[in-house]
Amino acid sequence: MSSDQILGIMEQLVLLSAFLGGFSATFLAAIVAVDSQKSVGGWIVVSSAAAACCFIVCAASSVAAVNGIQTGLVDAEDGFGALKWIRLTSALSMALGMLSLLASIGLSGWLKDRRTGAITTTMAVAAMLIVGVLI
Repeated sequence: MSSDQILGIMEQLVLLSAFLGGFSATFLAAIVAVDSQKSVGGWIVVSSAAAACCFIVCAASSVAAVNGIQTGLVDAEDGFGALKWIRLTSALSMALGMLSLLASIGLSGWLKDRRTGAITTTMAVAAMLIVGVLI
């Protein structure tokens, strides 16, 4: 894989993780403000916080990889090994963030009633399966 290809992937991860991280943080703030007495509210807060943190880690590690490529720290094919852990961190944190965000969306319906909870959980599980296949 060339440095231009990795650079393009990392730049896309930065944009996507920043957007989804902002959404996750907003979702977290909204759930905390609801002050639900249901125990599922705590699980939603935890999964939303995990998603926001994962997306922040992904954005930061992707920026580090982009900086490493653009500043010439990685100028040879052997040099890509130096970015191996940063790229792995970006990929894993993006995957965990997406799954955590989908989990919080799936759980959110349970705050309203059983029917809505079942529907949102079904939709989130379907989305997790699709994302799992694509990742």
